[in-house]
Amino acid sequence: MFENPKYIEIAIGSTVNRNQSIALEKLSSYVNGEELYRSYYTFNADFPKHLETFKTVKSFKGKCYLDRIILDIDKGGNTDQFVLDRMRECIRNMIDGLEIPEDWIQPWFSGTGYHIHLPNIFGFEPSKDLPQIVKETLVRYFPEADPSIYDRTRLIRVGWTKNNKTGLYKTPFTIQEIMNLKVAEIHDKSKEPFRKIEQKNAEYTQLFEPIIPVRRNNRDYGSTDTRQAMDITAVAPCVAKMYTEGPQIGKRHITILRMVSYYRRHGLPEAAVRSIIEGWVPEMESKERENIIASCYAGGYRYGCHDKVMDEYCDPKCIYYPSKAQGNDPLIAVLSATDMEKRYVERIRNNLHDQGFNLNEIYPSIGSDYWFLPNELSILMGDTGLGKTGLMQNIILKAKLQTLWLSLEFDDFLMYRRFLQIEKSKTAIEVDDHYQSNTNSWSKDISFIQCLTVPPTIEAIKHLVAEIQPKVLVIDTIDGVGSSQYISDSMVKTDHIINGLRQIVSQQNIMVIGVSHITKSGSRDGRLDVHAAKHSSSIAQKADKVMAIEGERDSQIRVFRSLKSRDAENFETTLEYNPLYFQFNEVNRGETRR
Repeated sequence: MFENPKYIEIAIGSTVNRNQSIALEKLSSYVNGEELYRSYYTFNADFPKHLETFKTVKSFKGKCYLDRIILDIDKGGNTDQFVLDRMRECIRNMIDGLEIPEDWIQPWFSGTGYHIHLPNIFGFEPSKDLPQIVKETLVRYFPEADPSIYDRTRLIRVGWTKNNKTGLYKTPFTIQEIMNLKVAEIHDKSKEPFRKIEQKNAEYTQLFEPIIPVRRNNRDYGSTDTRQAMDITAVAPCVAKMYTEGPQIGKRHITILRMVSYYRRHGLPEAAVRSIIEGWVPEMESKERENIIASCYAGGYRYGCHDKVMDEYCDPKCIYYPSKAQGNDPLIAVLSATDMEKRYVERIRNNLHDQGFNLNEIYPSIGSDYWFLPNELSILMGDTGLGKTGLMQNIILKAKLQTLWLSLEFDDFLMYRRFLQIEKSKTAIEVDDHYQSNTNSWSKDISFIQCLTVPPTIEAIKHLVAEIQPKVLVIDTIDGVGSSQYISDSMVKTDHIINGLRQIVSQQNIMVIGVSHITKSGSRDGRLDVHAAKHSSSIAQKADKVMAIEGERDSQIRVFRSLKSRDAENFETTLEYNPLYFQFNEVNRGETRR
């Protein structure tokens, strides 16, 4: 794939002993157990002479090459157990989320933290801009890893060499060992200088497309204020284009309003904006400029992607363009401190408790208030067969709020019967018998619930919520939601869905509760953590609440726990599952049964 020969920079004994170049093929001859580092990238034949002359990689302008991908799960100031858990999360996301074959994943203990070696599954091509492309791509796919190592100048520890600070070696492990060994056991095995494991040189193919970063305009704009303005418009090319094209006859006033509005919402001080606009349109009378700027800062004008003037400058390369194409307006969603204050005051002065429900009133054994409120995204996860759906049905029936239930794994007739079983304390046979022999309707008892069993796209859900206007949206399960655009990468798809749900939460002022499966390895020890959900990087980061249901399938006892909550204390309580009525009831201590 790559041009030959390939050269690397090495540092022997310490990272300060750098600026030595060798051919990559000779690296193994330098591995003698002692501390050794190499450059993250490889370089072309011009590199050795450059390094000899300038004593630094930083000024090298030639192509960079990538012979393998390395992810650094850095320990930093965290505990050994914390960094191991993060390593496990990353591997789980690779296998379960990204569906990377296990044979392609090679874990290493680095001497303090962990490395993961991967083949070039993104098809990275040699380029002067390769470090930027690699960083943009790997940060997006592997948020658990340290992004600093992707820089052109970075060195990384070579395998089977010692970390002088800990006395441990960079050592390979199998995935099974990383997932099951204790920290002390991993450290003990890393005392061996040349521990070997069976490493398969599996054939690989490109799985994903690399992410090409949006190029910034390199023109020198002079003042610090102006350069700051260009920095914040790098993600909004429309505003940058307004600036670079200069004032247009008959459009100066309306264009300034849009530029100033954007700068204000992104935190640029009014004084700095005055300087920017003065440099942009020096021929305009100062009083006129001042009036426009002052009115914008005082009135809080907000112009979004669908504004007629902004649309004239729209660029399909903008990061907001896909969202705009779906009918959203991400620019206008940016809020100033004043905007946030208004929303905050409005929120606390309204009695949101009237619009939500308190889980502690449903299950008092929780012991403290645990409110579900508008503008929240919550996740309930658990293993197959433990009753995730049933538990959510129990909660919704007791909350008695207008609910739109997206049942993406059960038919409508089954959902209806189970709701009635819970509500009426009836068996399935008793519900069936009632409708065979009676004309009396029971639907009025659950009239606050509407159900959809056809798998919708996230875009269709937005329209449904706007039309029906429920208080609660339940999605059972998140995996069943689709997208109007084809997305082959399951992790990217989940990100798209979670981001869409967050938009629904904020724009429609409702509660969204999603039910999620867990990863294959998520319940090995019977206890779940926030990272056990499928595609946990998205869920763990973006959900306001994450809950779990745990237990054994052959037992009626379930543990119901909160794993994350941004505005309430976590809880743990024990429930007893009644399979006849699909009810989850609190257990009186000392009366638990199997």
